[in-house]
Amino acid sequence: MKAKWYDVQDLNEFYNGDKFWRASNREAPHNLYTSTARLAEAVESDDWLNKNFTSWRFVDEPVAKPDPTATDLKILYYTDGRYQAVWKYDQPNNQYLRFDGAKQKIDNDNSPVIAKNVLIEYMEMKVIDKDGRHEVKTTGSGKVLLFKDGQVTTGTWKKASEDSRTFFYNYANQQMTFNRGSVWIEVVPKDGESMVEY
Repeated sequence: MKAKWYDVQDLNEFYNGDKFWRASNREAPHNLYTSTARLAEAVESDDWLNKNFTSWRFVDEPVAKPDPTATDLKILYYTDGRYQAVWKYDQPNNQYLRFDGAKQKIDNDNSPVIAKNVLIEYMEMKVIDKDGRHEVKTTGSGKVLLFKDGQVTTGTWKKASEDSRTFFYNYANQQMTFNRGSVWIEVVPKDGESMVEY
């Protein structure tokens, strides 16, 4: 399963349609789904387990957590306030809850949309058409903010080439670690410091 342009491992609906399905009760393109079982089947059928693969670093959550200092995160994707991605720290469960503005995001099974780790990645980008689509430069390096355990860590993302993995480092040049669970990455413009509030 290789991407069309780069020699990277890739699993998408166009080349692996049998591993996905579309729900009839939602509009495309926001109705594409897969399952853990189907992804596991795809990984085994392509022998990914025997490939040279470097994962991000995941750790068990600390038993004793410090008092939270980064409890609310807001990203103003439009400066006029039309769209705000908001994450609120849920301290008892040590996770972040997702909101669109003031409205909490809920899955179809009525469970909240959550992330154990929220990453803000500052990247060079530019608008390329009248519909507002962006071209994003994903190679090189830039600033990153990692929110986990109610804390925020500032660091750097680095991606050496199009077919290499992005890694995240703190300012001691050590790889950042993530709590086991979901990692949600929010991409903002390189000069978008004013868009992020916490």
